[in-house]
Amino acid sequence: MRDEGDQPFPEILEYAAGLLLGRTSGLADTVLARVLGEIGYFHDPRRVPEDLVGSTYVATELVVSAFADPKGFTRSAEYAWQVGATRAEDGVPLGAMLHMYRIAGEELWNALVAAVVREAPERAHHMVRAATYVWRLVERETALMTEAHRQRSGDPAERSDRRMVGALKVLLRAQLDPLDLSRVSVTLGLPMDGRYAVARVTGPDAIRADGAPVREELDGVTVFWCPQPEGWAVVAACGDHLSRAVARAVGDGGRARIGVSPVVQGLAGLGRARQLADTALALCTADGELVHLKDRMAPGFLLTQRDLARELVDQVLGPVLALEPDEGQVLLETFGVWLDCSGSLPQVASRLYCHRNTVHNRLRRLERLTGRLLARPRDLVDLSMALDALRLGAAE
Repeated sequence: MRDEGDQPFPEILEYAAGLLLGRTSGLADTVLARVLGEIGYFHDPRRVPEDLVGSTYVATELVVSAFADPKGFTRSAEYAWQVGATRAEDGVPLGAMLHMYRIAGEELWNALVAAVVREAPERAHHMVRAATYVWRLVERETALMTEAHRQRSGDPAERSDRRMVGALKVLLRAQLDPLDLSRVSVTLGLPMDGRYAVARVTGPDAIRADGAPVREELDGVTVFWCPQPEGWAVVAACGDHLSRAVARAVGDGGRARIGVSPVVQGLAGLGRARQLADTALALCTADGELVHLKDRMAPGFLLTQRDLARELVDQVLGPVLALEPDEGQVLLETFGVWLDCSGSLPQVASRLYCHRNTVHNRLRRLERLTGRLLARPRDLVDLSMALDALRLGAAE
């Protein structure tokens, strides 16, 4: 049996929230009493929105439900956004709403602690470790409410494009916990469990005009542009068609280099998708090239495993590289063209302007030097991957 002290702190929050589920009306009443008594704006009954009581009950239940089951974080976040927009339409000042959320946060924490003290006092000390998580949720809800209020109020200080770029940078940087993911989901208007892909775009044509929208529709695909130290990261909400949309945006046949990740399921996978898109971009060897990593998995593996790539080149192609440079280069070039031509000797001979017997002899010599046969599948994999590693510089 695991010691109680070894439990991660969200478990005690799930337990505390479970004690409050279905019994949040008392908490909501306490919040409302303080709001109406402490916030000057609401001292005039004519300023109190008609749905203030109902919305407070709903918001309280959603927050407690989110702690009881993390899948509820998105619903809670969406409701915070809705409340901010609604209160802006009601004319409630943002300062009054911020005060209200501070009160709600304090009373939520008090209620969670009181529930544990009452039902399981021996576990109450674990709530100390839970405080940070609770206040992160309160800060997230407050930030979403604030942004929605400002947007609906027409406040130009914090426009949506800047918010979206900030959310995208967080999303593409690393794995996020449910709190951060739900906030990003609401800010960008993207479902948590959608299909996504990321493209990395660099090169002379990877330029966007000042004021170009962060979010736009390209060929029926919703894409988000996020600036990077070099070029752009582009997130597509329908990953299957990302490459076509991005290619159109930067100009078909242009000089941009584009690396596209495989499709991932859910917002949580976008940090990994960006890493895979970076790998695909590294596989581009010239301006104007577009690489899907799903079509170049073996070379992509070599780029991410450089120690193994060096060992592979040494073990497989060492004898060839030990030849005079021009001599070894002829054998490797012939083998590369043979791969491109799917093993057709006449096509290779035509491409290299030599007789097919010459091609045959070069390939046989490659086999003798490496000790690997082109007709043996495993040997062919070793040879082709070693050649890819050499061409990509993965073994350097």
